[in-house]
Amino acid sequence: MPSQTYPGAELIAGYQLVQRLGTGGFGEVWKTTAPGGLTKALKIVYGHLNEARADQELKALERIKAVRHPFLLSLERVEVIDNQLLIVTELADRSLLDRFLEACKSGLAGIPREELLGYMRDAADALDYLNESFGLQHLDIKPQNLLLVGGRIKIGDFGLVKDLRGGSATATGGVTPLYATPEAFDGRVSRYSDQYSLSIVYQEMLTGVRPFPGTTTLQLALQHGNSEPLLHPLPVHDRPVIGRALAKIPNNRFPSCRDMVNHLVRAGSAPREAAAPAEAVVRTPVRAETPPGAQTDTPTRVGKQRKDLPATKVNESLLHGRERVDETPSASRLVSMPFSPPASDAGLRPTLIVGIGGLAGWTLRGLRQKLHQRFGDLTTVPAVRLLLLDIDRAALQEARQGNPGEVLEVAETMHLPLYRPEHYRDRAQELLKWLDRRLLYNIPRSQLTEGLRPLGRLALLDNLTEVQGRLREQLRSITSAEAGQTTAATAGAALRNQTPQVFLVSSIAGGTAGGMLLDFAYLLRQVLAELGHDNADLTGVLVHATGQRPAEAELARVNAYATLCELQHYSRPSSLYSGDPGGGLEPCGPGIAPFEHCYLVHLGDQLEPASAEEATNALAEYLFVNAATPVGAFVDCWRRGSIQGVHSNEFPSLRLSGVYRYSSPQQRLATLASRLLCSHVVSGWLGERSQWKGAQADSDLQAQLTSWGVESRALINELNEVAFKFLGSEPEKYLLQTVAGLSPDQQELTPAALKEALDKVDTFFTPGVTTDPADGQRGGSLELALRKHAKDQSGRAARAAVMWLITLVQDPARRIAAAATAAASIRKYLSDLLGSLTQQVDQLIAYLGTARARLPAEAASDKGPAAGWLGGLRRQAPTSSPYQRLTEYCLFRIKELVLRKAAQVPEGMQVPLATWAGRLADVDHKVRQFRDSFKIPAPGSTRQNVFGLYPGQTDFLPQDSQSLTSAAAQLFRRSLPTLEPSFEARLEAECLQSLGGLWGAMTATDDRLPWLRESLVKEAHAAMQAPARELDAAAILFECKVDAETVKLELAQRIASIAPSMDVPRQLRHFVLAVPTSQAGAKIREALSGVTGEIATAILDSDGDLIFCHETAGLAVGEMLSILIGDKSRYVEAAGQVASRNDVAWIGAHSS
Repeated sequence: MPSQTYPGAELIAGYQLVQRLGTGGFGEVWKTTAPGGLTKALKIVYGHLNEARADQELKALERIKAVRHPFLLSLERVEVIDNQLLIVTELADRSLLDRFLEACKSGLAGIPREELLGYMRDAADALDYLNESFGLQHLDIKPQNLLLVGGRIKIGDFGLVKDLRGGSATATGGVTPLYATPEAFDGRVSRYSDQYSLSIVYQEMLTGVRPFPGTTTLQLALQHGNSEPLLHPLPVHDRPVIGRALAKIPNNRFPSCRDMVNHLVRAGSAPREAAAPAEAVVRTPVRAETPPGAQTDTPTRVGKQRKDLPATKVNESLLHGRERVDETPSASRLVSMPFSPPASDAGLRPTLIVGIGGLAGWTLRGLRQKLHQRFGDLTTVPAVRLLLLDIDRAALQEARQGNPGEVLEVAETMHLPLYRPEHYRDRAQELLKWLDRRLLYNIPRSQLTEGLRPLGRLALLDNLTEVQGRLREQLRSITSAEAGQTTAATAGAALRNQTPQVFLVSSIAGGTAGGMLLDFAYLLRQVLAELGHDNADLTGVLVHATGQRPAEAELARVNAYATLCELQHYSRPSSLYSGDPGGGLEPCGPGIAPFEHCYLVHLGDQLEPASAEEATNALAEYLFVNAATPVGAFVDCWRRGSIQGVHSNEFPSLRLSGVYRYSSPQQRLATLASRLLCSHVVSGWLGERSQWKGAQADSDLQAQLTSWGVESRALINELNEVAFKFLGSEPEKYLLQTVAGLSPDQQELTPAALKEALDKVDTFFTPGVTTDPADGQRGGSLELALRKHAKDQSGRAARAAVMWLITLVQDPARRIAAAATAAASIRKYLSDLLGSLTQQVDQLIAYLGTARARLPAEAASDKGPAAGWLGGLRRQAPTSSPYQRLTEYCLFRIKELVLRKAAQVPEGMQVPLATWAGRLADVDHKVRQFRDSFKIPAPGSTRQNVFGLYPGQTDFLPQDSQSLTSAAAQLFRRSLPTLEPSFEARLEAECLQSLGGLWGAMTATDDRLPWLRESLVKEAHAAMQAPARELDAAAILFECKVDAETVKLELAQRIASIAPSMDVPRQLRHFVLAVPTSQAGAKIREALSGVTGEIATAILDSDGDLIFCHETAGLAVGEMLSILIGDKSRYVEAAGQVASRNDVAWIGAHSS
């Protein structure tokens, strides 16, 4: 690299360096002022010219220098100075990557699709021009090399260009692994390599997620070479297109880049869009600021949880430091349970759940899974939104990896980068007013907080504008009229309240979340006020946990102490929040606390990462109950009312909550059973249940063969008519008199005359040969006329056969198997017919040959015809005169020609029918693959009895089912008789017919299957809803054939497990029960007539769950700190060192 690369330097005379634009592994690019004041780009290639990198680039330039195209960045000058390669090009406005980052900052997942397709068209045109006109492959297609000039794409950086003319080139290194092809990792290049890279660029720029998520060259080589791409972030209609462009075998990709882009354009206008499975990824190790979750030896965590059927609890008994004894209360200890009516409507409410940091990430991911299990596609409940923020980009990517629908979308995550110290140099004076100098200039190399709370606040303030924009967008979205109407339609009830509620989930033990928590709360208040929602409810959910490393665990306790002290400080009536006016964070006057309500959740101490993630599932359950069930309506109302009972000198009052949900598998059973129903319907498309067989099928086929005119007698008769029309009603006279030139009176013929006549007749039947110049080519014309008729008949019959076979495919009573059987029968019939006609032709040819040789000889010997004249084909008595024998010969020549042309009919039909049979086989395969997409795992014996489980155990199935899969199979079998055939008829009318029937759907050039799959799943799921509702949680509970007293004790155990044992005034506690709207639900209420003395509310849950929720208010921060960390005095001094800001005189719990 040259030493004189600095602004103002002139590496080429007249070209002055202005600003470094970028640096890569192969060189650096500078903005340069050229002679005449023009602005250009100058690339400096690292290494001397005789070194590999520079030599490779120079060879590439030799290949590209003659190429001119409007979408290729123009090369202006190439110089070698002091053995250093310098390249001058036109200067672009910016790269495609810059445009992508701009879109992300505005809150989008990536570049809008229509805009991006325009860029892809430009790039495809240029790449195809290189390939088709010059045989060149660029081999370094990536967002940084797709440059924007005047709103159009220009491809730049030609340092890896290869010439494919004369065979495949060899990849010599330097390719970018993120965008490299499978063949490149094997050292090969193909004419489809750039298409592969361009498809990766398309997915990344559209969604922010690449199809291969590896980070090392080895990982990427393995993924590109062996793994299926992760296409689920793409719109469904784009997935088949990008999947083909990413084919491992180059020849399986599109013929050109332009063709790929055209398919994307057409896909965007097709019906859309269905979900598709994706692979899960391995979890990364937990960070210091995301302490791991639940303690494996904690009594309340006994028993392994299943995540597929949640019926979990948030157990806050750990807060008081005592082990809860999970014993079954005796009947004598049970007291009366007074029920009061629900306090509010049971509809949903606009809800935004914001998470900060790793523990919140796991929580929101678990919450999204539960929401997906309840509602399916979350676009159907747009009034409920999630947003995860983190400094750690890898943690955000992890939160987006997994099964579509159950993981966070790109739009639900936001990266708040923490930069190197030089990034903050220009604002250092302002930052040092609240931030310690040692922290600012010693930001960890990892660019993570590593448990240092002030760095979390720094990251928030540095990204404040972007965060404000995203919060405004989310809050406007959930409170829009359209979101309310759509959500109400999905939930089956109007929204109970148009004012939004916001939950802020944050760890108090880490640096990221703990450092920005309180500023973020005030930022939320500011944005809510801007949007006119001053009275919105802002609830903090503060999570505490410690890891296994002693130093990290100690820092977590210090951070928790500091965070709660700061929360207490801002919650005092006299405290002010100074904000950050210079950065856009407004101050707040006295009396405005960060939260209206604040929950404290202790997940456990000394926890492993796996246990941490599992523990957050309980917290996700509580948030789910609040956001998506009728219990949320009551708890929402009770939270506001219970504030009145809190003692006025508590700043703030912390809350505890416990929830236990017997999760009815209704929705998941409906989903799984609907997959079985879909598979059953598609099996019907294959014709597996068709009754069209045997005598009925044979009769229908025979009728069709007759209507097509391909029976032997019908074919021969038609061709005879053509011949008679051509030669006259007595064709033998035409042949003897006109062709042979004989007179009817000329019964006796000399051998010479007979031979001459035979020669003329044979010549007549020779195509293209005439017997008389005045006759034109009458003989050849007869053969042509018969051949044309046979060809036309063959075409008509083949088309009719194919159309009939297609009608079999389209007929719900017959379908593919019937069509395949009929096609095979038709082909066999045609083969047999062809064999029979060919055999007759061969016999006639042999007999005629014999007759041709005998006839002149017999005439010379003046003997009658020998025995067996014409091989016994004559039906009349043997003729005596040569004229008569010649007449018969002519008739058999006509017959031979007719039979030969008749054989061309079945022969001509064989090819189109064989072709169609091949297409039918492809359709059969496609339908089977389509059916396989609905497969569910085989049932396994994973059941545990619902009674006697520890709190949090989730396996809750009908009695005769060993797994959720087997339960769904039972539901499907039980429901099928009532669904058939009306369901299939409705599907045929509403879905298949719009696509041209089954055949049209499976043979269309555009991929209609995603839309068809989505429609089929939607219809099947709707059909299975009513049967699934019969299996609510209460019904399953009583299905276990246990007496009512045992049920009562079981439920009492659950209620006891969620109630805190702390001494809290009765008016600050409340118990709520949600029961299904069924007879079994009424029996549950009766069974709970004596379980707890708490104030209780019973409400109805139309979704079939059985939910117990216990709420407790009025807990002091100091008391909670003593439970969490023990002796508070140990942490007073250390907490001052990790305060989120050092310009506030904190008044915390230690002083209360």
